[in-house]
Amino acid sequence: MRVVPSGEAATPDDEGRPDLSFYLRWWEIIDGSGGSLIAMRKALLPDELLGKGLSNVRCGNSKTELVRCLYEESQLEALVRRTGPLAGKS
Repeated sequence: MRVVPSGEAATPDDEGRPDLSFYLRWWEIIDGSGGSLIAMRKALLPDELLGKGLSNVRCGNSKTELVRCLYEESQLEALVRRTGPLAGKS
């Protein structure tokens, strides 16, 4: 198992999503099988947030796909935290 260093991060995409290194503060990125990448949260989410569709683990077949997944996850998390029962908690 190899942790992907920030120097190997994907470049920002055409839609302006951050590169993979942006997410290393909250996620540990490791190699998966067949060239895929696995992102695991460094601090697990409470069950209340998992029940809202958030994840502690995200996978992608490429850096670009994983960046897309983590971007979508961060957008959903921001929405849930603003509108849900945990609004105002970080």
